[in-house]
Amino acid sequence: MRRLVLRSAVALGSALLAVVGVGSVSPSLADSGWKWATSADYGYQAEELLGSGLTVDTVNARFIPPNRDYFSGDAWRFRITTYVCDPRGVDRATCPVDQHFEGPNRTGNPPKDGSTCVTLGLDGTGLQYCKDNGLAWSTTNTKKFTGWTGSKAFKSGTWICSEIQINSKADGSGAWSNNGTSKNVQKGVRACAEVHG
Repeated sequence: MRRLVLRSAVALGSALLAVVGVGSVSPSLADSGWKWATSADYGYQAEELLGSGLTVDTVNARFIPPNRDYFSGDAWRFRITTYVCDPRGVDRATCPVDQHFEGPNRTGNPPKDGSTCVTLGLDGTGLQYCKDNGLAWSTTNTKKFTGWTGSKAFKSGTWICSEIQINSKADGSGAWSNNGTSKNVQKGVRACAEVHG
């Protein structure tokens, strides 16, 4: 009997990081390591918290779109949100945003620098297909996130998430919506890590 194995991986530069499902993150200290949220339709969102104890010095965020023209004709931005509950896999009404910090508006697609690979294996023989849809990144170190001015102390159990927002108008003057949400689906594609001491 033959077994079919399908797995995804996201490559950032020369590092290959395994992607293991939507919202598959674990609680972490302020130095969180990369946490991922994935969607074949809405892209790959990653987040890393750097700091010490309950103080977060830096939030690094990455996004690999699901296709090469995902942002064509759109304004978009990174958004960092905090929660007093675990927001992974639940609607925003169940676990509402406590604080939010918006990055600067961007237009167009990110430069090529990230690839998505799918490996198909049958009885030890494999085939791998990779495509480069671009890599967007942002960090709070740039001091361009509204309201985030440096190191921040949080209460133990605070969750910090990063996500992409897309504007309804190409010049950024319209309404913002969270990537991967609709009237019926309010979870979105958010990479999240917990701060605890």
